[in-house]
Amino acid sequence: MRGGKIFGTIRGRIVVLYTLLFALAFFFVFLTVNQLVGNFLISQRTTTQSEQVENVAARLASYTANRDASDLYVQSVSAAQELGGRILVLDMDGIVLCDTHAELNGRLLRHPEVEDVRQGKTNASYGYHRVNTGNPSLLGIGKTWVVYYTASIVHQSREVGILLVSLPMQDVVDLTHSVMTKFTVVSVCILVILVVASIFISRWISMPITQMTSAIRRMSHGDFEARVRVTGASEIAEMGRTFNRMSEQLASIDRQRSEFVSNASHELKTPMSAIKILTESLLYQENVPEEMYKEFLNDINEQIDRSNSLLSDLLELAQTERSSVAMRYTNQPVSDIIEEAVKTLQPIADEKGVALIVLPTVIRLQCDRIKMTTALINLISNGIKYTPQGGSVTISVDVQEQWVAIHVADTGIGIPKDDQAKIFERFYRVDKARSRETGGTGLGLSIVQQICRLHGGDIMLESEENKGSIFTMRVPQWGLEG
Repeated sequence: MRGGKIFGTIRGRIVVLYTLLFALAFFFVFLTVNQLVGNFLISQRTTTQSEQVENVAARLASYTANRDASDLYVQSVSAAQELGGRILVLDMDGIVLCDTHAELNGRLLRHPEVEDVRQGKTNASYGYHRVNTGNPSLLGIGKTWVVYYTASIVHQSREVGILLVSLPMQDVVDLTHSVMTKFTVVSVCILVILVVASIFISRWISMPITQMTSAIRRMSHGDFEARVRVTGASEIAEMGRTFNRMSEQLASIDRQRSEFVSNASHELKTPMSAIKILTESLLYQENVPEEMYKEFLNDINEQIDRSNSLLSDLLELAQTERSSVAMRYTNQPVSDIIEEAVKTLQPIADEKGVALIVLPTVIRLQCDRIKMTTALINLISNGIKYTPQGGSVTISVDVQEQWVAIHVADTGIGIPKDDQAKIFERFYRVDKARSRETGGTGLGLSIVQQICRLHGGDIMLESEENKGSIFTMRVPQWGLEG
């Protein structure tokens, strides 16, 4: 459950991240759309109304110049009704000459729009204001948006006054708010859909990782059969396939470890049991003849030698299987390595009546001489053990492209086809009874294979029952790069 909570948190973080990103994006879109819509609607309105205000200014020019208050008022009211707003006519000092609401006559106004025209900055201006809805006076502060338009009143090329028109803008503001409200609702709906989609997407993405975490937890408790379900061809699917391959390798290593411990225990237990039985026989029997003493002690000595041989092979195998094992490469004549191995095993071959035949060679090899000699001794020794009296073991060398191939061919009993695939496994013996008679530990060929792999090569077998076997060590001629 703890792993589920962890990945639940990850899914939550993904959802939160997506939500924040989408919310931020929609916020900027909202602001942009709001500004664009508002600007478009207001710009369209102000452009139209500015033209109308200038037309009214031209229409009232003669009445303003003549200071005909009655006619000016009548024309102003008529124009105000047409525009749907309020009209004020000011002189060039900013004093109200005519107000269609008859409230501000004689008042001095200093609105920015009026000052722009009065000071000659521009012939027309406008600005936005909030006025009281119940009494939309120019001095009020209220709840309705209006636009103040000003224009210069020109009569016979002379500025005779300033026209100030107040027109409502609340309908445009309301329309803008309506559009943005709808847009906000749509945006929220889309955001909710995206959040829900991100939840499912994050769950879909994290599900393989959750399964992998569960499998790793099982492996940490010793269950190396844990696997994850792999679908598709994504990077996560490839990670799953890699994980399954790793699990298979770990399971294989664990089985080999169990088999190794079992086999090593059995191999060590057998001589120890024999020594115990022989020792107890000598201890608890009285008047044991000297010949029996010697026979039993000789058997005990053989069992000790067998145990020492097994321990030596186990130590050698452990050293060659270390990933950090040091390799001391030197350029060596292969003939010298073969001569050293043959010299070591010649007495054993002579005692058994097996001929050791070495074919001459001038090939050189970049290798760790001690390890390569150990491997060759194991191969030749193996050939001697399983070759009957009068047979032979032949050692030859050739070059196969960039590889040096060392062949050890015997005329022994051969290896059945069914056993050839397993012959390099630790403690594996084709004929266990015969192996014990010859003193084999079942580790020699495993050691040879590991030494070949340390050199970047491998070992191959060709064998036929009752005709003999050929083991071939193939390693790079110039050693491993780097």
